[in-house]
Amino acid sequence: MTGTLLIAYAKPDVLREAVESASRALRLKLQPSSERTFLARRGNAIAKILLGFFVTYAAFKLTFVSPEVGVSHVLFEMKRPWWTTWPFWVFGADSVASHMRGVFNRTIDSVENSLRSGGVKVQRSEMVLEFEPCVANLHELEARH
Repeated sequence: MTGTLLIAYAKPDVLREAVESASRALRLKLQPSSERTFLARRGNAIAKILLGFFVTYAAFKLTFVSPEVGVSHVLFEMKRPWWTTWPFWVFGADSVASHMRGVFNRTIDSVENSLRSGGVKVQRSEMVLEFEPCVANLHELEARH
């Protein structure tokens, strides 16, 4: 699983608004899965496999954390679907993963650019997330402050 952490030196509402704006622009649906976690989706996986380049599919998770006053984090997490690995890539399923990565990166770029254009200082960190407790570590960080 890959992830990107955006740290914005702004109130949580500013970061959340930038994410919602980027999601609307890229036609992603944000579905809350908890108070801080959202699932961003676009398209249908089966349609993507069958129709290829004519359909866009993306699904990734966003987790919002505010570890201290005036600082907000959003962690974007994307898992590569199991059906996009060998032997399924022979049937074109690998293109799904590359399209997902493209939408994932465009979303992050859009959020980052929106924040920067609003005068917000932003730090971006790419990471490999080995397992789910990474999000728990973000919650621990928030609890300390």
